[in-house]
Amino acid sequence: MSGSGTSAAATTGEPLIPAPPGPHLTANKTTEQTEKWTKLNALQQLYNEGFITQVEYRDRKSQIIDAITGTTTTTKSKARPVLPPVEVVSKPPPDFSDIKEETALKHNFDPVTRLWSTSTVKVKIDSTPFAVGGLRKCYYLKDLSSHAEGSQTIIEQPRRGKDGNSKNNKSKGEKNKDKGDVGNPAPIMLSEPPMTPDGGDGSASVSDVYVAKISIDPFEDRDVYFADVAMQIYSKLFAQKFNVYHPPKRIDFVKAWLLELVERKDRPLCGVERYIDGPYRKHNNNFGYVSEDERNTPQAFSHFTYEASDHQMLVCDIQGVGDLYTDPQIHTVNMDDTRWLGKGDLGPRGIHKFLATHQCNAICRYLRLPSINAK
Repeated sequence: MSGSGTSAAATTGEPLIPAPPGPHLTANKTTEQTEKWTKLNALQQLYNEGFITQVEYRDRKSQIIDAITGTTTTTKSKARPVLPPVEVVSKPPPDFSDIKEETALKHNFDPVTRLWSTSTVKVKIDSTPFAVGGLRKCYYLKDLSSHAEGSQTIIEQPRRGKDGNSKNNKSKGEKNKDKGDVGNPAPIMLSEPPMTPDGGDGSASVSDVYVAKISIDPFEDRDVYFADVAMQIYSKLFAQKFNVYHPPKRIDFVKAWLLELVERKDRPLCGVERYIDGPYRKHNNNFGYVSEDERNTPQAFSHFTYEASDHQMLVCDIQGVGDLYTDPQIHTVNMDDTRWLGKGDLGPRGIHKFLATHQCNAICRYLRLPSINAK
């Protein structure tokens, strides 16, 4: 696995840690503090009404308080935390013929150019969620424009307000290099065929059923939706880089995009991706949790991203069907420069929690990753 130590990113001039997909907010400190207190009150309300668990409430509360006070909450425990289950409603896709069609704006993110393209689509969205997590509800969606999208307009780093207007700003890159231990991978191919849910190489089965993810929190920052999609796309690039080393099982992340429901009040946003059928499993989370039936590949992938980014970031919260993943979280060392990764980015604290519970396995050794608490 040893190589020249020159990464694909270095040879193309592209930074390994991409710049944020949109502008940083520049509100004065008083406004920022007021917004944080508002979020803290909203969090309390969500907990009181049973939308989030006590564990989630305590963790998110500590993050907000840290942001208000400028301090960092630390924990001495290295025990693996228990993950609360996701509430899943046993509900197959609906008869979409009974659901009203609506117009939406589809926002796609390109991680190479860091630009968003926008097109107009027609969709139908079920009114009842089939799954409810700590942060979002999931609805079945049918895209009526899957093979006939409207003309595209390139928009530089948009952040769309409720009035539909975009706010643009140039992105800021970070110069980083690969660790020599992970070699000199081939250039990333964005056109790599999709994987099947069981982790094979073939194309996924054709389906027009998708999942629309809408935040439970009525005060959710709209930028969070853009950050979630960007994180999933960047995680997909890490997965492609991981696959360059021919691991026993290839992995992938489902392609994600945003929909802006322009016909609804306040033009709400929702994250969208193709629905994948099969047993859904969560392998780790963003705070050190590891599944009891721990698999080697997901844990080794998270470790790989830490080494491949020169210890600057770590992809975790690995979950999905087989080795087709979704909903990742990225922790970063330089949190001040990467706030766009959302409230799930716990920075060095989150990275430390993963390293404290990770046990290097056969895949880590196959990839020649530095040993951490080896089994």
